[in-house]
Amino acid sequence: MQGFAMTCGQVSTCDVAASVVIACYNCEEFIVEAVHSAICQTGARVEVVIVNDGSTDSSAKLLEQFADRATVIHQANLGVSAARNRGAREAKGPWLKFLDADDYLLPGSIAGQLGFCADLGCRTFPVGRSLRLSSTTGILRHHAQHDLAETRIVELGDLLFDCPLVSAPLYPRDALLDIGGFDVSLRYREDCDLFVRMVLSGWTPRLVATPSFVYRDHSAAGRVSKTAGDTAAMSQRRMFVRWAELLKGSCRKSHQGIRMGLARAAWVAARNIRRSGDIEVSSALFELARDFHADIVPVGSLIYRLCVAAFGEHKAESLLGHVKNGVLGSR
Repeated sequence: MQGFAMTCGQVSTCDVAASVVIACYNCEEFIVEAVHSAICQTGARVEVVIVNDGSTDSSAKLLEQFADRATVIHQANLGVSAARNRGAREAKGPWLKFLDADDYLLPGSIAGQLGFCADLGCRTFPVGRSLRLSSTTGILRHHAQHDLAETRIVELGDLLFDCPLVSAPLYPRDALLDIGGFDVSLRYREDCDLFVRMVLSGWTPRLVATPSFVYRDHSAAGRVSKTAGDTAAMSQRRMFVRWAELLKGSCRKSHQGIRMGLARAAWVAARNIRRSGDIEVSSALFELARDFHADIVPVGSLIYRLCVAAFGEHKAESLLGHVKNGVLGSR
């Protein structure tokens, strides 16, 4: 995608319809295009808030050119969640769009999502489709199954099982701040955690028809800024435990679709963590999956499900791992 022409003017914050919050950490290769995609949104009054999270490359210098068209905040390196929360607090718009510094918004996407807000009703928020751009092949495709253009209706439980990327939703600012924003203690899946907590607080996401942004699939070191803390496995355990506690006191506690969506998500997390060798955390998550929904069907192939039914989840992973290694080793 080519850079946007620099013809966009400063937006007055008195009538801002939405604020775009861009967290930046060592992203000199992409940050200019990301900011352009935000300040050049058409069809709605959009404010842009950029939080430079202690970048050590030329990102801070590149951001100087946007001083008259965006709010640029520099802070010590506190991590992506802290940067997003800072931007949310500084934002003036009633709706928030989070954008990572290496991704970009599609033209008119915010106006398109705002157009759905009036028809969504109370305590609902729009979720756009996500596109994924491969840095190796240059191929642009939908990110997940629910991002397919022909997908009209996606159940809430399915969105919780495979949460939208952080830039897909348009979040209500006050509600997001009321639940505490992003959890700065999480090192992994902090965007998914926010999405689920919004749902458990009584808000309902609605998938809209059009794509909202492009996620760059690349391996650059500055993709996001992480802070020291728990391992990814421990972060996920704490995240799912908190969801279970929130569900108990939520108006959604009897919603079977939500319970099944969270159960399936916990099962997949448990499988992945079990494969990394952490039996203790994976055992806790398998148990949580069954607590979310007693009728959870193990997530995986038919062979995997049969193995779990016959031997249990841990033995099934061991058996299938041996089979896979044996097949690969014989080639």
